[in-house]
Amino acid sequence: FPVTIDGGFGTRTTNDPDWTFAGNTEWSTTNFRVQVFVGTTITTSSINAPTISGAALKSKSTTLTATASVAGKVTFYFGTKKIAGCSSIPTVNVSGVQTATCTFKPNTSGSNKYSAQLVPTSSTYTSSTSPITVVQIGRRTGSR
Repeated sequence: FPVTIDGGFGTRTTNDPDWTFAGNTEWSTTNFRVQVFVGTTITTSSINAPTISGAALKSKSTTLTATASVAGKVTFYFGTKKIAGCSSIPTVNVSGVQTATCTFKPNTSGSNKYSAQLVPTSSTYTSSTSPITVVQIGRRTGSR
């Protein structure tokens, strides 16, 4: 069955205080219009701190992996700088988990900070940045 909801606006304190057109010849139920906007719900996304695998040595192949709550593109960072070749990596569904990987060669030994940023494929989700992963990168072994 249809439902009618009364609503309005105005400053009258007696007799229909919510209806501007009540008792006013300039307003009537036929020329009073209400515009309703129904927007898209925006949901928060999340991305976990990257994990590291591989050599974890300066100039040796190392992999960062980040998992996200939704599909999207992931950019990996060393401190505040993008890691070369690791920008806008599409996530892949791995056993129901959105996953992105970045294989690179660290150019600095010592304590390094890595993070990842997710830009979801769907505009109904917000972008998100991971917590930081601190990794001790060892000195390269062998000669150049």
